[in-house]
Amino acid sequence: MNLAKRLQNGQCGLRDRSVVGQWRLPGKNALENLIDNNARDPALPAGHPFTGVQSDTYWSSTPDAANTSMAWYVGLSIGYITTDAKTSINYVWPVRDGR
Repeated sequence: MNLAKRLQNGQCGLRDRSVVGQWRLPGKNALENLIDNNARDPALPAGHPFTGVQSDTYWSSTPDAANTSMAWYVGLSIGYITTDAKTSINYVWPVRDGR
């Protein structure tokens, strides 16, 4: 999660003039709102504007309130939300506010 906050223009293919501190991981609700339950591989709506999306699991910034060693993630193969140990390896999808 902290690595997303350090992203900036010139890193990871970014050409957006962003600066350190503008990027973050989205919360559970934001990722869940992207899911189209009628779509698969990835479970995103037809015509979505995203490129390079994997049909895999993406971390959210939302910890599991019942177990702080866990956090929520979204599975984009079939569109589900669940928790996993924070030590597990999943993709990240950094976002920033529109400016």
